[in-house]
Amino acid sequence: MALARSCCVWSRADSCAIAETVNRAHPGRARYLEVKGMTHGLTVEKKFQAEMVTIILNWAKEQLAAGKTGTPSSQRSLPISD
Repeated sequence: MALARSCCVWSRADSCAIAETVNRAHPGRARYLEVKGMTHGLTVEKKFQAEMVTIILNWAKEQLAAGKTGTPSSQRSLPISD
């Protein structure tokens, strides 16, 4: 999950609570990633953040692989988080 810091739909606390709730039911399945100034369109200061596409796709692949093996995805920290 990526949180847009400038988001007017939900707060940081809401996003953290969602990730925590998912991880309680399915350990290691949710990640909280905060990128300062990011919008829902994956932009910061009107510039598309292409590296987010890679991060999201890698997370999705991990989830698919974990679903096949029954093991949760890794919980490593992500480099974009501030």
